[in-house]
This record gives sequence, structure tokens and C-alpha cells, in this order.
Amino acid sequence: MKRDYLRTVASTPDLRPQPGAPIEWWFVQGRIDKGVETPVHFMVAFFQVRQNSGRGSVGHMLLANAVDDRGAQRLARSEISHGIVQTHREIAERLLANRFSPKLAKFVLQRHMEESEKIRCENGPHILNSHASLASDRMAICWDGFELHQQGDHLRLHLSSEIGRNGDLAVDLALTPKRSWLDETGPNLSPDRPQPYAYRSCPRAELTGTLNNHPVSGTAWIERQWSGTFDNWFIGETGTHLQPLGWDWLGVSLDNGEDIIAHQQTVDNGKPIGQSSVVVFRDMLAERVQGSFELINTESWTSPRNGIAYPIGRKLVVPALGANLRIEPIALDQEVSVFGAPAIWEGAVRVSGRSGGRAVRGHGRLELFGYGYTVTLPQFLARKVWRAIMPNTHLPRNTEAGERDTV
Repeated sequence: MKRDYLRTVASTPDLRPQPGAPIEWWFVQGRIDKGVETPVHFMVAFFQVRQNSGRGSVGHMLLANAVDDRGAQRLARSEISHGIVQTHREIAERLLANRFSPKLAKFVLQRHMEESEKIRCENGPHILNSHASLASDRMAICWDGFELHQQGDHLRLHLSSEIGRNGDLAVDLALTPKRSWLDETGPNLSPDRPQPYAYRSCPRAELTGTLNNHPVSGTAWIERQWSGTFDNWFIGETGTHLQPLGWDWLGVSLDNGEDIIAHQQTVDNGKPIGQSSVVVFRDMLAERVQGSFELINTESWTSPRNGIAYPIGRKLVVPALGANLRIEPIALDQEVSVFGAPAIWEGAVRVSGRSGGRAVRGHGRLELFGYGYTVTLPQFLARKVWRAIMPNTHLPRNTEAGERDTV
């Protein structure tokens, strides 16, 4: 059988911003397991968006969360600029114009934006008036205590908690890749996705530095993506109708040396549609796995803030790899607030099972976006009833020390 190898490069590719890209992001997930009492799993993601219409300012969003191995939350940050609100309004306006008459679409849009702002005030994200700084000649991002810089093959990540919001985790880390980078520009990896589209991923990097000024080390996974359109990311077409899209993304590192990405695009709160793929990294190669795969739901968790049910426990079955992996969340509540959509579940997970006929264990991250959309009248009414029953949706979370913080 012909192997479907993807393009990889040994050196860290150019990770600088893409001029004019409607959406682009940088993502680091890590596991700090040396120099700490219990391992700490963290994620930091920075997004830059531009409106397709060309109106308004560039928008930025920073998401960061962390839990330790006992499930105690260590950090939860969700921050946006005003440009994110403007861009979301444009996407919502396009969706509603496709479903309703002009007058009704205008009314529904107004109510949606009012409801989104109300939810934002209760649960986040925070709107920052400061502007993110992004260099044009290199990858160097600074915003509100967050910094991510490329220094040759290495990356430097700094996240400060001195502002006093949502947690006790401040990191200053050097990330040194130990595996080749996946460096695909779209058609080979996702032929149905509108171009231009690029996916750069290094699933194994060495992590060294400090956590709360104490020396630590561990491993990290680095991702960089951008797209020339919002279509087939957040908006999809079914017949004559546009609809909001979501996705399930799973990235796991196994103790047999394999790293696996499973991606599945979804609609209607988790129904698979369109794009789906599995990529396995071995040694310095990356291969798109041929044949079908399954992400089977084994456990769900319902958010007390918004009533969304997330399938946070999964079984990943990939016959071509002989893989049957059980995915279990390290903590149930790893929900992060985002503007316009109810939230995203962005969680650290443990992995156990078999791959290639051998028992394996590992860790990784599961990302669930697009659950809780209210695109029909019954869904809208159900959400209104939930909010009426649970009026105090701004629920605090408990850290290990018993302090209370919120997203």
C-alpha cells in the first residue's frame, strides 16, 4: 500500500504573521513534569483575525488554561480586543442574511449581539483596550503579559499572571523542537478546504525554563495555522443554507514514540461533516493515515454556566494503525469562554490503550468547538429556559488552594 507522507522540514519554518490573512493563530500546549510537585498541563493560543469586508480593526484573542495532574485548575484566561466583536458581527450577519428576510435578520442580529455581550459580561472573555504588538519581519508577539518569539529554531514563551486574574501560573519557557515540523500548505493535507491554507506543527519539543520563578522542564507541542477565508472553518454550506461549523481536534503523544492528530469537522453540536483526517508522526516523518477512523463518545460533561453537553471522554479507533485508544479528561471543567459562541472545551487528557499491537500510554489535548450553537428556534428557547433556571451563570471555579476565580 502506498504511504501518504506529508511534507516535513527539519528546521523550524518561518512562523511570522501572514499579511492580509483573514484568520491565523499560534498554539502551544505543554506538560511540565519536572521541578513541580505534580505535572501541570497548559495551553496558550493567540489568534489574529481580519474582517473579510475590510472594515474595522484587526482583532486579537488570547486563550490560556492549565490544570495539574490532580485536576486542580491553575489558570484560565480568555481575552479579546474590540476587533473580535466586529468580526463576529460580520460572520453572524452573513449567516442570518442567508436564513431570514432583511428586516428579521437585522432584528435577530441585534438580539444575538446583545445576548453575546450579556454572556460575555457574566462569564468572559475580558475585552482589552490595549493593542497586541506583532512584528512584521519575524515572529514576535506581545500582548497583556503574553509573549511568543521565534529565535532561530527555538521559541520563547512568556506568560505573566502578575495582573492577578484567574490563576497562579506564570511561565518563562524555551521550546526546542525534537521532531521535524509538518509543513503543509493545504491541498495535500486538506484538499477540500479553501486555499490558501497552511498547517505547521511540531508535536515534540523540549521545554525548559521557570514556572512561578522555579526551574522546570517538560515537553511541548507547537502549532501554527492560517487561512485565506472563514469559509469551511466557521461557515459551511448545506444546499442553499449557510450554517455555523465546529470541530473536534485531538493531539496525543504516546510512549511508543508516536504522535497522533485526529481532526473532525462538525455541525449541529458535534455531528461529523466534511473534513476529517488522522496524521501520525514517527521519527522525523509525518504520514496521513489512509482509511476511516472513529472518535467514539464515552463520557459527557454538562457546563453549569451554559448547559452545553461536551463529549469529553472519547475512544479513538484507527484500524490502519491498529490503534484503540481511550481518551480521558484530566479535569471535567476545562471550558474556556469565547465571544459569540457559548464557549470552547479545551482540555488536557490522559491516553491509554493499544497501538500497533502494543500497550501504550500518553497524554495530549482535546479541543471541542461548535457545541451549544443556537441556530434553530427550539435551541434558542431551550437556552433561554436554561438561563432562566440558572440565573447565576457566572459560577466561580475552585483552585487547589480553595481560592475562587472565574474565566
